[in-house]
Amino acid sequence: MLGKKFSGTPINGLSPYYFIIGSFLLVILVHHILYKTRIGLIVRSVGENHHSAFALGYDVIKTRYLTIMFGGVMSSLAGFYISICYAPMWQEGMTAGRGWIALALVVFATWKPYRLLVGAYIFGGVAIMQMNLQAFGVKLPGQIFTMMPYIATLVVLVFISSNKLRLKLSAPSSLNIPFEKNQ
Repeated sequence: MLGKKFSGTPINGLSPYYFIIGSFLLVILVHHILYKTRIGLIVRSVGENHHSAFALGYDVIKTRYLTIMFGGVMSSLAGFYISICYAPMWQEGMTAGRGWIALALVVFATWKPYRLLVGAYIFGGVAIMQMNLQAFGVKLPGQIFTMMPYIATLVVLVFISSNKLRLKLSAPSSLNIPFEKNQ
């Protein structure tokens, strides 16, 4: 098979620094699109009240599908980063539950792009800290270090969930509500 020949081989010239710079640029671009353009206004209006957006003539189902596709593209970039830069090989279960951390990150960021960037680097810093603490010779079982990002996620979720009003006010109003044209 062709894949076995290249398994574990890093791509020449591909550095994680491109992804770091790209993440900053992407957050700036998404923030600009969401808050400064007509497309962003349509996306936010569909998220807040899809019946009002439909009454104004916007295609709610198309907007939802396009935003879900955009989320899928972003998730594929994350998977690409994990399999090419973070661990330059593919193995079963390599994401190790990081998708749940990503979902917690969206709640932590309260659906704001800049908060998402800050939160991602906080959670990433906790993950890097586990490796650095092991390298510095901190005498704890390896499982404790492996649990650190997930414990940090749980602590943040408990902290955020304690204020239900803030969480409810920051979420889009039409989140998890199906749209029907005849309603």
